[in-house]
Amino acid sequence: MSKATFITALARSITCGEWSKESIKQRLTFALSPSTLDTERLASSIHKKTKKLKNIENTHVENAMRETKFLNEWLEKQTSLPRVMRINLQPSVMNKNTSPFQISNIPEITTHYGLARWLSLTENDLSWMADTHNLHAQTKNFKLQHYHYKWLTRKSAPPRLLETPKSCLKSVQRKILHDLIDKITPHNAAHGFTKNRSCKTHAQIHCEQDIILHMDLSNFFTTITYGQVYWFFLSLGYPKKIARTLASLCTNTPSPYLLGRNFQKLSWQNQKIITQAHLPQGAPTSPALANLVCYKLDNRLEGLSTSLGINYSRYADDLAFSSNNSSLKKSAHFRKMVEQIADDQGFQINHNKTYTSTKSQQQSLVGIVVNKQPNIRRDDYDQIKAILHNCIKKGASSQNIGKHKNFKEHLRGKIAYIASINPSKAQKLKKEYQKINWNK
Repeated sequence: MSKATFITALARSITCGEWSKESIKQRLTFALSPSTLDTERLASSIHKKTKKLKNIENTHVENAMRETKFLNEWLEKQTSLPRVMRINLQPSVMNKNTSPFQISNIPEITTHYGLARWLSLTENDLSWMADTHNLHAQTKNFKLQHYHYKWLTRKSAPPRLLETPKSCLKSVQRKILHDLIDKITPHNAAHGFTKNRSCKTHAQIHCEQDIILHMDLSNFFTTITYGQVYWFFLSLGYPKKIARTLASLCTNTPSPYLLGRNFQKLSWQNQKIITQAHLPQGAPTSPALANLVCYKLDNRLEGLSTSLGINYSRYADDLAFSSNNSSLKKSAHFRKMVEQIADDQGFQINHNKTYTSTKSQQQSLVGIVVNKQPNIRRDDYDQIKAILHNCIKKGASSQNIGKHKNFKEHLRGKIAYIASINPSKAQKLKKEYQKINWNK
């Protein structure tokens, strides 16, 4: 056994477990017994060099050993190195919460078997669904994939990939969402997909402001990588293997062989983004996870904005800034700082959707007018009013241009949305809706 191999083996045998001098010494003694090495001195040296690290990994311990002078001197004197007992019988435990979130009542899961039981799966089924080794990424067989794929065409942008999990994986993701992710509150600036917040609360922050700056994050879900999701679960205190499995269950790496012609038409940059492990748009866990992964982005943008007297909020990929002072009147420098922060956090700004609006213009965010108080856009109101009028005169089927399976409920949903923004206007639409003869 070479010295390098000895250090690697020894590091692997002691990394798992409580990180105190006494615990490290006990594991060193167990791994090397019998040996002439001063395990107490080595444990003290390793602990001193690694105690400030948040998540101790094998490489950290190896580096600490290589930098320990007396260990290298001891290795030089050995004619044959002792055998390292690599089996560590320390039970797997939850680590310290190093995330910025205040968490309570999240499930404590420390083993593969425990995770399988929590998800009501067998261990083999859990391994199959998680696909932690990414074996499904190159398959040509649709039946081996856990997702359905559909391309959504857009007028002035490349088509967007909708990735909907199949029923078994979807039920697993819902369990993770309701019993784990939903117990964690995202940043106050996040208003999308969050309890007690909505597009209206997002818009209210920017009412009656002199100037509003709108910016957009490109490829929002697909830009959030497996690595970011893994580090999120790891920061909650889950052991590495559990964090990897949870991250794998919540991310997807589509096989390019199953994505059809629309995929071939994309730029190579967009192809690369889609074929790396990412949050799938269409999975129940993705919106909430995106908010939590964006915590540092929100924190930094809020800090920047507050220092300049600017309001900030985010609804999914829409960033909104507003102010009554001069900070945004010449916004080029501010936009550059926002772009730099987004880039640092792994996102890109879609410059085609960056614009400013003053109070002399119609100011709107996520389809809501915010000049005075949150209100529905006149064009949107007139459109739904005209559809209802034509349904009464010509019959509902004549207005179902989008071929909705349940056009009646589709219209009710539209009116309900307007009611959440402006109840008085919605009341007028409800009266028209009730006049429709659905059998006509």
